Amino acid sequence: MSESLTLDDDLFESGADSLNIVSCIIRLEEYLKVSIDIDDFYLYRTPRKILNHLLQNNINSESIDDIEKM
Repeated sequence: MSESLTLDDDLFESGADSLNIVSCIIRLEEYLKVSIDIDDFYLYRTPRKILNHLLQNNINSESIDDIEKM
């Protein structure tokens, strides 16, 4: 996966595969104490879209600071 990923880059076009996504999900779930469906990463293919989805459905706005620290 590309080291210079931006918030609007498609994760899969940037080289992510299912193992990368599962690893990311595990880290996010542990850190944010939320449940994330792997299908969300296929529906919302950029970091920005995934974050927006999480904000709307799982986490509160204070958690944004926690995500930025990861």
